[in-house]
Amino acid sequence: MQWSLVGPDTQGVRFNSQADPILDSIGDARVSHPDEFKQIMSDLEANNVRVNIDTRSSTIAYDPDGNTIHLPERFSISALRHEVGHFVDHKNLGSPRFIEYFRYPELRVATERRQYLNEIRFAREIGDDNARRTLIQNYLNERKDIVDNYYQRPYGGRYNSNPFGGNQ
Repeated sequence: MQWSLVGPDTQGVRFNSQADPILDSIGDARVSHPDEFKQIMSDLEANNVRVNIDTRSSTIAYDPDGNTIHLPERFSISALRHEVGHFVDHKNLGSPRFIEYFRYPELRVATERRQYLNEIRFAREIGDDNARRTLIQNYLNERKDIVDNYYQRPYGGRYNSNPFGGNQ
């Protein structure tokens, strides 16, 4: 298995989901969904994705340049699925360098939207309305940050869903 406990990692820029509100509802992924957890870890290893579980940080992120998922000591299956979803989206785009997401911020908005919608659906399925509301607000905050800080053209302009020639 290619995951390890590490100290804080301050290198690189990453996607960041900022919170794991479903953890309080269903607990740690290794306990609540052990078979899915093992399958995901196996799939990540097969795709040469490193998983760093940091006992001293609350970071939940996918670093496309390092092909690494960063997780805190405890995390929900929902948070893990979210970050794995970023890896899958990134791979489908042809694995561009992360700097390209700053040149095409609409891609970051799209992948965040897709992953948050999956988490919001899951929160609804398990009946956790508080987590659902928190996830909606997290997405809106992240989207606003991306739009406010990285859009070079007027918001709502022409959108290229895959400027890199990947499979998406």
